[in-house]
Amino acid sequence: MSVDYRQMQKAMLAKHPHLTEPFKGGSFASVTFNLGDQVVTVKHRDLLNRAAGMCPVQATGAYDHRLGGHMVLWDLGIAIEFPPGAMIIFPSAVLMHSNTAIQPGEVRRSFTLYTAGALFRWKAYGFQLESSMKKNDPERKRAIDDRRPHAWRDELTLYSQYDELMLDIADVGSL
Repeated sequence: MSVDYRQMQKAMLAKHPHLTEPFKGGSFASVTFNLGDQVVTVKHRDLLNRAAGMCPVQATGAYDHRLGGHMVLWDLGIAIEFPPGAMIIFPSAVLMHSNTAIQPGEVRRSFTLYTAGALFRWKAYGFQLESSMKKNDPERKRAIDDRRPHAWRDELTLYSQYDELMLDIADVGSL
């Protein structure tokens, strides 16, 4: 998975050298800092992220993780104690998620990395809008679109296998 992200990131930067990475040498194109004092997210999916993509989320602050700040993965039916400094990496476009409130006077913030699915489509369409590709290269666009109903099978191969997890963890840790 991370190799695919890095390849897209390198191609995007080569095509558009005026762009900058959130973190030099990183795999993710975007970062969000939620800097309120008591960051709570409502139940949601990040539908604009890449469907098969991973999204690291890290909590920071000073709060009692046993009493609040839990990461809730609704589709899996689990709530995870999520202490300050903890990080989870999950497909945020696929899994419904949120976090719980913390106690009055405590502080919880979060940091999220992600890459929009539209960037992968932009690259697939030759770094142009879908409408431009339809006009400039309708045959190639048709070929790409014909693969869409089956693209999920290819996307599944991008998920890490058990023996690859340590490399993926090291990659995220290098940010």
